[in-house]
Amino acid sequence: MQMMTVGDSVQLAFETFGDSQQPLILLIAGAGAPAAFWVEAFCQDLAAHGYFVVCYSNRDTDLSTHFETPYPIETLPS
Repeated sequence: MQMMTVGDSVQLAFETFGDSQQPLILLIAGAGAPAAFWVEAFCQDLAAHGYFVVCYSNRDTDLSTHFETPYPIETLPS
């Protein structure tokens, strides 16, 4: 699992499959879902069909940043 920083220093965990030079598919799960929501075999199958697949763990899931206090839903993507 890789990590990236977005917004106000929020760390998001993510996984990639396939060649980054291929067309991108960004798999977005529900707000409380980790990257593992997407079955690895499904991601590998998409990559085998010529796509670069990225799936990430939302805030407060998996290895992504967890917050102690509530935050506005508008800040979820950042």
